[in-house]
Amino acid sequence: TACYKISKNNASTSKNKNIPFVCPITKSELEMMDNHFYSEKAKRAFPIFDGIPVLDEEYSIIITR
Repeated sequence: TACYKISKNNASTSKNKNIPFVCPITKSELEMMDNHFYSEKAKRAFPIFDGIPVLDEEYSIIITR
């Protein structure tokens, strides 16, 4: 049995800071909104919980602007 503690790194010097997220459905680049990522092609919003994007189709919301 093992227990792992996963903590979010708040360092401002992230190497992956400029790498865009892509939509898991259309593979197009996601647009950052207030509290979600938006895919124009899929017309879906992907939520961000505690600073962690949830890029799963099951958790996405069908949305239009």
